[in-house]
Amino acid sequence: MTKNTNIIILSDVPPDPKYTAGQVLHQAIAGLADFRFRFYWLNQSRLDTRVELPANCTQVAILGTAYGRSIGFLVGACNHLMHRLPSLSRPLVLIKCLLACASLITRAVKLGWRLRRDPGTVIWFVIQGERLVIVSLIASWLARKPYLLQQWDPLSWWMGHRQYPRRVMTVAQRLLSQLEQRARVNIVPSDVWREQLAAQGKTAIRLDNFIQQPLLQETRFLAIRDPRALHAVFVGQFYAGNELIRTVSTLAASVQKNGRELVIHLFGSSDPVSLDGCQVISHGLLDRDELIRRISKWDLALLPYPTAAGHEETARLSFPSKARVYLAAGLPILACAPVFSGVHRFLDQHYPNHYFNVEVMGDANGFVKDLLDASYQTRQARFRQARQLVGSLFSDTAELLPLRDILGDAA
Repeated sequence: MTKNTNIIILSDVPPDPKYTAGQVLHQAIAGLADFRFRFYWLNQSRLDTRVELPANCTQVAILGTAYGRSIGFLVGACNHLMHRLPSLSRPLVLIKCLLACASLITRAVKLGWRLRRDPGTVIWFVIQGERLVIVSLIASWLARKPYLLQQWDPLSWWMGHRQYPRRVMTVAQRLLSQLEQRARVNIVPSDVWREQLAAQGKTAIRLDNFIQQPLLQETRFLAIRDPRALHAVFVGQFYAGNELIRTVSTLAASVQKNGRELVIHLFGSSDPVSLDGCQVISHGLLDRDELIRRISKWDLALLPYPTAAGHEETARLSFPSKARVYLAAGLPILACAPVFSGVHRFLDQHYPNHYFNVEVMGDANGFVKDLLDASYQTRQARFRQARQLVGSLFSDTAELLPLRDILGDAA
């Protein structure tokens, strides 16, 4: 492997720090400085095309998902007929699906031949949704190059959120399984997912939003004690709204019983929300490392995670990036998460003295009282323990080095 080795990467999220998934890609690519990356962007979510790529990554093409002129005309005609002749809706929907598949397959074939001619020796497919499954399957077959396959969340999360029929989801899952089987390695965000793929005879490693060693080696610890209030932190998107409300309600009741007020600090790009029983302060979006430094001084972190039926696979296999951020900040964690979820199992095993799950444990009064009474020395010891845990499992040393070796062998 030489410094001029080219790696092709195909993703619908650019390696840009302003996106959660983009943070992971940006860190990984920048950390693999011995490689050059050639980025093909399937911009299915129509994201802002002004991006901040790592120095060793070149954007080769932005691939749209809009229909061509002919297929667009036919789809428009179907929509017109569906409006005028509702009795023909079912066959017209089928025709629209066939047209969409034809358009996607055509694009995938063109991409496959392009990747075959590309100077890159290895392809890194980043999968999110059924379109990327189909495109990657066809393109990998035509390109005839070894490839890696990365997934952020189970395909069922993406397709379920968009209310695809179960039969369509089943077909997409089978296609994805073929991709997983042929991949040089599957890159997934949790040990539970990695173990599941290994049990199916598929090679897999864990990689997500890892923490760099220089940050973990910072030992200065600042803690704030507010005699009037408990200060909690929530980071990221509001994808588990009901669980967030339940977590805040439980916490607010316990804080009030201990004679304090509750202040919640929100970080992220989501619009500010109104939560009962507390004061909410929105800080907006921060760089990940600066965020970790900023929140470490407060009392508690909130971790709502989907508990509703239909999200079981996602809860079991995924691992929220905010959990890594909270651990790197050395904060205790108050969660509302299913008992079978990967994040609950991990924190209950590795961080039990500083973790409480309202879904499992109920009354949080004792947990909250311990937080309010904790001395500076106790909080500092927790900070160091959490940093050691992150360093051993979620650092660049733990997660990026295995990927570097795999890429070197494949190239």
